[in-house]
Amino acid sequence: MNFTFATTNNADLLARKDEQGSEGASIRKELVRRKATGLWIGPDVVVKVKTRKEAESKVGQVRVV
Repeated sequence: MNFTFATTNNADLLARKDEQGSEGASIRKELVRRKATGLWIGPDVVVKVKTRKEAESKVGQVRVV
């Protein structure tokens, strides 16, 4: 994992996402990682992130019939 872009805000990364070479690839990977984790660093901009609802655990529950 490349930590060079870990503290850079998303607006800067989005502006540089079309760069060629290994640096551009690292920027795109960081943007994908942030989208997957729902992380937004930088100015207040609306970002839509898909969330999954977790199923409630049924371990240890008693079923009454």
